[in-house]
Amino acid sequence: MAPPARPYSIALPYSVASAPVPLGPLVSRTEELLAAGLAEGTRRSYEAPQRRFVEFASALRGSLPVFPVDEATLLLFASHYFDTYAPNAASVRAAVFAVQSMQVRAGHPPFWSQFRRLHQLIEGMARTVPVAPDSRCPVTYDMLVAAHRAINHSSVDGVVMWAAMSCAFFGLLRVSEFTARSTSSFDHRRDLSAADLSFSSSGDTPVAILRIKRSKTDQRGVGADVVLPHVDAAVCPHCALLRLASLPRTTAPHSTPLFEICGTPLTASAFNTRARRILRALGFDVSRLTSHSWRIGGATHAARSGLPSHSIQTIGRWRSDTYRRYIRDPTTIAVHARTHMVPHTSSPHFVAAPSSSTGSTARSRRAA
Repeated sequence: MAPPARPYSIALPYSVASAPVPLGPLVSRTEELLAAGLAEGTRRSYEAPQRRFVEFASALRGSLPVFPVDEATLLLFASHYFDTYAPNAASVRAAVFAVQSMQVRAGHPPFWSQFRRLHQLIEGMARTVPVAPDSRCPVTYDMLVAAHRAINHSSVDGVVMWAAMSCAFFGLLRVSEFTARSTSSFDHRRDLSAADLSFSSSGDTPVAILRIKRSKTDQRGVGADVVLPHVDAAVCPHCALLRLASLPRTTAPHSTPLFEICGTPLTASAFNTRARRILRALGFDVSRLTSHSWRIGGATHAARSGLPSHSIQTIGRWRSDTYRRYIRDPTTIAVHARTHMVPHTSSPHFVAAPSSSTGSTARSRRAA
């Protein structure tokens, strides 16, 4: 049985004699709010496994309805998915949750906590095929320094790209936090705009503040400030943002992307392509560099510089200890940590953001 045409469809189990409000608009609004309960990226990632499950279950069950899902069908589908599409436990688990989302959408209760054999099956997959090491390479501090020397800082595009690269590295940013989804879909309610950049001071240290309105772990739009202090180095992110803020703007700050290339919003694809091109021309191997390499590189550099793990978690805005997977040099970090168990050991320097609480007493001025 195919899923409903609309993502969510409200069907009342009784006939309505009269309604206190117009029922049609209320139903539409309810369906809209239900759909908003899943992030757009999550909905996209669920599409393929959901389609595959409907095809599998329909062939298996014949004329019987697909939902509610029974455990046996789900066990067989999970094994089929593991052998056919994704031979790793994490992908199968994600596919199972995609199916559960369909089950909830169809008006049935979630099943994950009930199907204990499904848990055991996925554990068996994890033991059969261990998780492969993360092959993504970090952007290093040396790569960043070399890129700064190579970029043409007298051109507008050069100023924009350097500001984006330094912010991505020192701010431990996800690429989705500072780029637009496409060159034609900039949304100031979600995307980083020129109005989201401000400058303040923490004590005697000038700082730049990026207001991240939404992120992967903040789908409700609570927002977070990424604080980038001035440092006496050529790669200073505060200096890069000051230079960016001095560029002339033809539209209001709130409706202007903070990062624009050739007059259009900087997208993740454009950022990755240009950054890889710059680094490749400098002789670096970029075959395993991805958009996450900047966040990985910033976390690794922070750890190598002696920043405590709780500080890395704070400035990277990780809610759990998953940040540990981003640090690519555990041996150096272990040696550094143990040598610092001895009193009076000096600590290497790293550009660390001060606590966001300093912003409440800082002298602020908004970037034009």
